[in-house]
Amino acid sequence: KKNDRLPNAHNNLGSYYQKNNELELAKKHFDIAITLQPDFANARINRCDYYRVVNKIDSALMDGNYAVKLEPDNKSAHQNRGIAYAIAGKLDSAMSDFKFVISKDPKNARTLNNIGNLYMIEVKPDSALDAYNKALAADPQFLDVLNNRGKAWVYVRRYDLAITDLTKAIEVSPNNQNNYYYRMYAYFKTGKTDEALADASRAQSLGMTLPPALMDSIRHGLR
Repeated sequence: KKNDRLPNAHNNLGSYYQKNNELELAKKHFDIAITLQPDFANARINRCDYYRVVNKIDSALMDGNYAVKLEPDNKSAHQNRGIAYAIAGKLDSAMSDFKFVISKDPKNARTLNNIGNLYMIEVKPDSALDAYNKALAADPQFLDVLNNRGKAWVYVRRYDLAITDLTKAIEVSPNNQNNYYYRMYAYFKTGKTDEALADASRAQSLGMTLPPALMDSIRHGLR
């Protein structure tokens, strides 16, 4: 069919399949779109995201770099490339891409959350909290941020705030073992032994292995 040769049609099909988690079909159509039009930045951006999801980070960076070269002001190109850089451990490059996005879109909650995550990797919880707070201010419905902010509150020993955030996060995502772990730690540090043990049990039921010494410390209230 004539329309089958239109790069935009294949890119749209790829996006459709990607949203429905049919990743190989998505890649097939992104590949066709790029073969037909090698300088199709949006298809490069989408395929960069596909490669990130399947953990082919070198390929993700190749497409991300190409997309940024084609459209230097494209926020999505910087966003997707920044995520790939972060996974590759190139934190400075990732931060540069994310800050570029924020320079164009200061209330981009997803990017603010990503910046916060980079700061947590660098063990800079105060800077991370600033980014997470801005993300939630920009989009109060972006509740994934609560997972990350809750962890950051633990790092700065604001256990009450950690418990508040992580409890809300657990209501939204009850099978995230990390949320139970960090809330367990917050309960433990505030002397709430029963609650800590309950969270430890739940984290273990979800597949987390906890050191026996930690469990003994909780049981005996050794903070």
